[in-house]
Amino acid sequence: MPTSFRVEICRTTPQRVEDCLAGWRAIGTYEAPRSEGNGEDADDVRFEWAYPPDYCVVVWSGEDPVGFTGVFERDGRIEGRPTRLGGLGGLATHPAWRHRGIATAAIRAAVRELSRPSGPDVALFFAHEAHVPWFEHLGWTKATEPPLFRQPPDICVVAEAPTLVLPLRGGPAPRGRIDLCGLPW
Repeated sequence: MPTSFRVEICRTTPQRVEDCLAGWRAIGTYEAPRSEGNGEDADDVRFEWAYPPDYCVVVWSGEDPVGFTGVFERDGRIEGRPTRLGGLGGLATHPAWRHRGIATAAIRAAVRELSRPSGPDVALFFAHEAHVPWFEHLGWTKATEPPLFRQPPDICVVAEAPTLVLPLRGGPAPRGRIDLCGLPW
């Protein structure tokens, strides 16, 4: 198996984004590791999710997708103040490529793109509790309060999954209630 990979931001055309999403669906056919469900885990609840992402980060080995994350940008609120939010969702690594830096490369590429001058103020990721230390190692911190998001027909829901935040304009992580003002990613 090759050991090198390349990272691509897929945002150029709707067709290219669709090609990259097809790569994610291919990775998604493999079972993702998860903790034993007890009915209380956020993954055990079915929500409507934001889709498709505004753009994607795909990690390729040759012509094969081996890693993916979707990237979302939208206006939200932190402690009632309008804030531009960036969200990462659908992070996946092909099982044969795990523990080789694929997810780290995808996250770092997404953060670089979100950090552009016209980009959001803060990045968010909903994680499994087991993955929180990995995100903290990458500089993310846990949100001080569970974020809010919407579900049709405009029902406000409090997120139960650990939420990681990363300030994109320097300074400390935002404190207080984050409102996604829309579907979760």
